[in-house]
Amino acid sequence: MQIIYYGAPGTGKSHAVKELVDGKKISDDHIFRTSLHPEYTYSDVVGQLLPKVEKTPAGTGISYAVAKGVFTRALEKAYEDLAKDVYLIIEEMSRGDSAAIFGEIFQLLDRESLPGPD
Repeated sequence: MQIIYYGAPGTGKSHAVKELVDGKKISDDHIFRTSLHPEYTYSDVVGQLLPKVEKTPAGTGISYAVAKGVFTRALEKAYEDLAKDVYLIIEEMSRGDSAAIFGEIFQLLDRESLPGPD
């Protein structure tokens, strides 16, 4: 399930999310948080291949490793135990280019939304 809280700054959206998570007593390893900003990219959310320079006795080599993004880490945690809830908390969505940041993942998200607390 996806819940989107929206409203003007200072109306208690972050507080409502904290109350929701605290009330359900979710362990910290099942909570993934991130805040969007103008430089945030799809790679930050999903992941990317990054080069790694390794020095060996035979010389220097380059390998590539996957740097998992917050969405991928949360998804992996969710698949570890389907009976436990996993929370991906994304704050400041309006500060980044959501279509570019989420790419095709945006089409997979639920459409349910709730207004922020009054």
